[in-house]
Amino acid sequence: MEHERRTPDIRRVGAAEVLPLRARVLRRGMEGEPAAFAEDADSRSFHLAAGFPGEIVGVVSVLPAPFPGPPEEAGWRLRGMAVREDLRGRGVGALLLRAVDGVMAGEGRPGPLWANARTGAVGFYIRHGWRVLGDEFDIPPIGPHLRILRVAEEAGQSPARGSSK
Repeated sequence: MEHERRTPDIRRVGAAEVLPLRARVLRRGMEGEPAAFAEDADSRSFHLAAGFPGEIVGVVSVLPAPFPGPPEEAGWRLRGMAVREDLRGRGVGALLLRAVDGVMAGEGRPGPLWANARTGAVGFYIRHGWRVLGDEFDIPPIGPHLRILRVAEEAGQSPARGSSK
C-alpha cells in the first residue's frame, strides 16, 4: 500500500470532519450510538486529523472538561481518538498525540489532559507518556476503560493530583 511509506499530514479540522472515522472505528457494530460529543461544538475544543490528500486516516479531539479529581480542576479531555485499522502501529496515533501536545503548549492551555481509554489501548498511551489513574470501569455498551492522565512533565502542563496505578 502506498501509505506504508509516507507520513500523513496533521491538520486542524472541524468536528464534522472527524465524525466519519470516529464512528467507523469507535462505534463499529453499535449502530445508533452517537459518535458526536456535546463538547465538539464548544469554541474551546479542537479537532485534529491525520491524512493524505483526499482521505483522513486518524482523528482526535480535545475538549474542555474538568479533571475528575479530587480535587476537580479545570482541564482538557482527549476524546474520540481513532486510527484506521490498517494503519495502526505505523505511528499515526503518535503523530496525533504529539500534535495535541503542540497545540496545548502553543496556545497555553493550562490544566491536566486526561482521557477514559479503552483497556486495549492503554499500553499505547503509557508508551507515549500517559499514566493510569484508578481502577477499571465499564462504559456500556463500549466496554472496559481506564482513566489516564498525560504526564505533566513531558507535556509541559501543570501536574494533576491523583493516585497512580
